[in-house]
Amino acid sequence: MSFRARAITHQNQISSYHRLVRRINHQVSSSPKAMAERQATLAPEPHDNPEDWERLLSEIEESDNVEMTKHKDGSITVRWSWPEQ
Repeated sequence: MSFRARAITHQNQISSYHRLVRRINHQVSSSPKAMAERQATLAPEPHDNPEDWERLLSEIEESDNVEMTKHKDGSITVRWSWPEQ
Protein backbone atom coordinates (compact mmCIF):
# COMPACT_ATOMS: atom_id res chain seq x y z
CA MET A 1 0.00 0.00 0.00
CA SER A 2 1.40 3.39 -0.91
CA PHE A 3 1.63 6.30 1.47
CA ARG A 4 -0.99 8.15 -0.58
CA ALA A 5 -3.48 5.30 -0.19
CA ARG A 6 -2.94 5.24 3.56
CA ALA A 7 -3.45 8.99 3.78
CA ILE A 8 -6.71 8.76 1.86
CA THR A 9 -7.90 5.89 4.05
CA HIS A 10 -6.98 7.85 7.17
CA GLN A 11 -8.83 10.94 5.89
CA ASN A 12 -11.99 8.88 5.46
CA GLN A 13 -11.77 7.81 9.10
CA ILE A 14 -11.85 11.38 10.42
CA SER A 15 -15.26 12.25 11.80
CA SER A 16 -17.43 14.90 10.19
CA TYR A 17 -17.07 16.96 13.38
CA HIS A 18 -13.29 16.91 13.20
CA ARG A 19 -13.38 17.90 9.52
CA LEU A 20 -15.59 20.85 10.50
CA VAL A 21 -13.21 21.90 13.27
CA ARG A 22 -10.24 21.65 10.91
CA ARG A 23 -12.01 23.78 8.32
CA ILE A 24 -12.94 26.47 10.82
CA ASN A 25 -9.46 26.50 12.37
CA HIS A 26 -7.91 26.84 8.93
CA GLN A 27 -10.37 29.55 7.93
CA VAL A 28 -9.53 31.64 10.99
CA SER A 29 -5.78 31.04 11.16
CA SER A 30 -5.21 31.67 7.45
CA SER A 31 -6.96 35.05 7.53
CA PRO A 32 -4.58 37.91 8.39
CA LYS A 33 -7.59 40.18 8.92
CA ALA A 34 -9.20 37.78 11.40
CA MET A 35 -5.94 37.38 13.28
CA ALA A 36 -5.27 41.15 13.38
CA GLU A 37 -8.81 42.02 14.47
CA ARG A 38 -9.15 38.94 16.69
CA GLN A 39 -12.56 38.20 15.26
CA ALA A 40 -14.12 36.16 12.48
CA THR A 41 -17.56 35.56 11.08
CA LEU A 42 -18.19 31.88 10.47
CA ALA A 43 -21.08 30.07 8.82
CA PRO A 44 -22.02 26.45 8.31
CA GLU A 45 -21.69 25.09 4.81
CA PRO A 46 -24.56 23.14 3.22
CA HIS A 47 -22.74 19.81 3.67
CA ASP A 48 -22.08 20.36 7.40
CA ASN A 49 -23.97 18.13 9.80
CA PRO A 50 -26.27 20.41 11.88
CA GLU A 51 -25.42 18.42 15.02
CA ASP A 52 -21.70 19.02 14.40
CA TRP A 53 -22.31 22.76 13.95
CA GLU A 54 -24.30 22.93 17.21
CA ARG A 55 -21.57 20.99 19.03
CA LEU A 56 -18.97 23.45 17.74
CA LEU A 57 -21.06 26.42 18.90
CA SER A 58 -21.44 24.86 22.33
CA GLU A 59 -17.70 24.34 22.63
CA ILE A 60 -16.99 27.91 21.51
CA GLU A 61 -19.45 29.25 24.11
CA GLU A 62 -17.64 27.32 26.84
CA SER A 63 -14.21 28.64 25.84
CA ASP A 64 -12.37 31.17 27.97
CA ASN A 65 -11.55 34.56 26.43
CA VAL A 66 -14.04 34.02 23.59
CA GLU A 67 -17.26 35.90 22.88
CA MET A 68 -19.76 34.69 20.32
CA THR A 69 -22.64 36.50 18.63
CA LYS A 70 -25.22 34.41 16.79
CA HIS A 71 -26.87 35.87 13.69
CA LYS A 72 -30.32 35.13 12.26
CA ASP A 73 -28.82 33.59 9.11
CA GLY A 74 -27.09 30.87 11.19
CA SER A 75 -23.64 32.45 11.06
CA ILE A 76 -21.71 33.56 14.12
CA THR A 77 -19.15 36.21 14.88
CA VAL A 78 -16.43 35.06 17.23
CA ARG A 79 -14.19 37.52 19.08
CA TRP A 80 -11.28 36.45 21.22
CA SER A 81 -8.70 38.02 23.46
CA TRP A 82 -5.33 36.75 24.51
CA PRO A 83 -5.25 35.56 28.13
CA GLU A 84 -3.40 37.85 30.50
CA GLN A 85 -0.29 36.32 31.99
